[in-house]
Amino acid sequence: MLITSMIVKVAPSQAMEVSRLLGHLPQVAIYGVHKGANIIVVFEASNAAEIKNISQHIANKITGVLGIFQIDEIPDSEMNLNKTGLLESPKPAVPAPPKKVEKPRPQSWQNFAYAYVH
Repeated sequence: MLITSMIVKVAPSQAMEVSRLLGHLPQVAIYGVHKGANIIVVFEASNAAEIKNISQHIANKITGVLGIFQIDEIPDSEMNLNKTGLLESPKPAVPAPPKKVEKPRPQSWQNFAYAYVH
């Protein structure tokens, strides 16, 4: 199963109607209208061909759609869900501690004095 997010760019005067129509499509979730003309959409698909088909349907069959911009596509197996079924933010990678660089120690006081003077 693939989870896909996209922005559907619409004519501002038709944003509410397009949102309503998108909401009736199976496996589609609407997350709101941004700045009156950008509908945030997430949907599930079983494969890439299904993503292409639904995208073409939205672009070609729904009046008022000006364009579709796919943002992300990930397999649901890569998603981290917490116990309530909500997405968790990915944990940031912990950087490796800096390596301690040791300066070579002189073998004897005379070597140290020689290295210091020269």
